[in-house]
Amino acid sequence: DNYGDKAAIGLCKSLTNPEKLHFVVQNILSEIITLMKFSLDLPEEDRLRFLQYDIQLVPSTVCRCGLCIADQYQDMGLGAITLQQVIDTSDSLGQEVIMLSGGIFVNNERAIHLTQKFGFNVVGRFADINGQDRVDMLRVKK
Repeated sequence: DNYGDKAAIGLCKSLTNPEKLHFVVQNILSEIITLMKFSLDLPEEDRLRFLQYDIQLVPSTVCRCGLCIADQYQDMGLGAITLQQVIDTSDSLGQEVIMLSGGIFVNNERAIHLTQKFGFNVVGRFADINGQDRVDMLRVKK
């Protein structure tokens, strides 16, 4: 709901992008209830934003992911299952850093807590193009 129609349509259209992996969970009616986008690219604006936190991201070592779970399916363990799949995929591709693409809304404490359980750390705070406060989070392979 907090993404709005334009962003939701953009997310759905991205499913056909061959440069991204998508982890999708469907319910019994074949409705998408969880979507995790996974990408090996590092947009310049993200790289520059992290430089403001004194973090130099090396494009060949960073992957990005973004997780969306339908509201009525939250707190069922789907986020944990999907995040673990992303971590396993990242590891198998030799990536050192996982970045949460677009950050997490500052007031989404459940999402921040979940990602922290999987080794992500808050590294900074920014306002998105709509002026909404978000936190940037990274998981660095040990």
